[in-house]
Amino acid sequence: MTKIFLGLLSAIVLLFVGCNSVDNPTGQSSWTWTSVSNSPIFTKLTNAIEDNGIGSPDVLIENSGPNQTFVMYYAQGGTDTIGRIGRATSPDGLVWTRSGTVLLPSDAGHFDGHFIDTPSIIKEGSIYYLYFYGDVDNSPDNGQIGLAISTDGINFVRPLSTPVIALGGTGSWDEYRAESPDVVYDGNTFIMYYTGVNASNIVRTGRATSDDGITWIKDPDNPIFDKGPSGAWDSITAYPSGYLLRDGVFEMYYISAAVTTRTPSIGLSTSTDGRVFTRYENNPVMTSQITNNSLDGPINPSVIFDEYNQKYMLFSETGVGFYLARAPVRL
Repeated sequence: MTKIFLGLLSAIVLLFVGCNSVDNPTGQSSWTWTSVSNSPIFTKLTNAIEDNGIGSPDVLIENSGPNQTFVMYYAQGGTDTIGRIGRATSPDGLVWTRSGTVLLPSDAGHFDGHFIDTPSIIKEGSIYYLYFYGDVDNSPDNGQIGLAISTDGINFVRPLSTPVIALGGTGSWDEYRAESPDVVYDGNTFIMYYTGVNASNIVRTGRATSDDGITWIKDPDNPIFDKGPSGAWDSITAYPSGYLLRDGVFEMYYISAAVTTRTPSIGLSTSTDGRVFTRYENNPVMTSQITNNSLDGPINPSVIFDEYNQKYMLFSETGVGFYLARAPVRL
C-alpha cells in the first residue's frame, strides 16, 4: 500500500466510489465491468524496493494496433521508507515485465527529496511527462506535485527543481497537501486534476491548465468536485484518481465509500467542459467484488480505452496487488 493512500485513509477514514445523477455515458441503464482474473495481475516483489508495497498504477498504450504495448508506471514502497516510481510493460495488459525503477527522490531538502508517489504519465509528441507527488520528509503534510520528462519513457530528468503545483495559501482548500495528479491533453491544453487537502483534512478535487505541460495555472473556481450529500454512497469523501478524455467527454473515475460499509468502490462522473461534472446514475461502477472482495480495494484507478480492441480497461490497486477489469465501449 502506498503512502498516499495510507495518509488519506487515516485523514478521512476511507474513500471510494459513488454517484447518483442523470448522466449515462454508456447509453444504457447499466455498464458492466468484468474482472479478467480472480487474482492480481501484478504483485510486489519481495525486495528492498517493493517489499513495503506497490500502488497507484497508471497505464498508457504505445503504438495502438496489433503490436501495441501497454506501459505502466507505479509507486514502489521500499523498506527504507523511500518512495520510488517503477515501470513495466505488457503486450496485453495481463502479463507484465518490469523495467526497474525510473524515478527516485531528488536531493535532500527539496520538496520531493524523500518520497515520491502517485505517478501520472502522459505522452505528447516525442515527450513523456511524468507527474508525481513528492514530499521532503515523509510526513503527511506539505506534499506537492512535481514533474519529470523523458524522450524514451525510461530515463527521466526534472525540468524544474520546484513543484509544478505548489501548496495553496493559508486558509485555502489545498494548503495542507497537493497530490495524486492525473493529466489529460485535449489537443491544445494540458489539463490536470489533483487532490487538495486543507488544514482540517478535508479532501477535494481541483483543476489546473498548462500550455506546455510545465507551467501550470490553478483554476480560479477550485475546488471543482466534492463528496456526495449525506446518505449517498460517496458521502465520506470523493477522491478522483483516474481521468479519460474520449470523444469530447471527460470521464472522472473516483473512489469513495458509504458510511455504512466503509468498503471502497469506484464511481464515475462525466463532463463536456472538463470543469462541471455530473455523477453517473448507476454508481458505483466497480466494487470490491471485482477485486475478489478485497477490503483494501479497488482504489487509485487508471482507466484507458483500447481503441484497437474497443474496450475500456481499468487497472486498480488493492492491498495484495493490481487488478484489471474490462468494459464494453459506451454507446
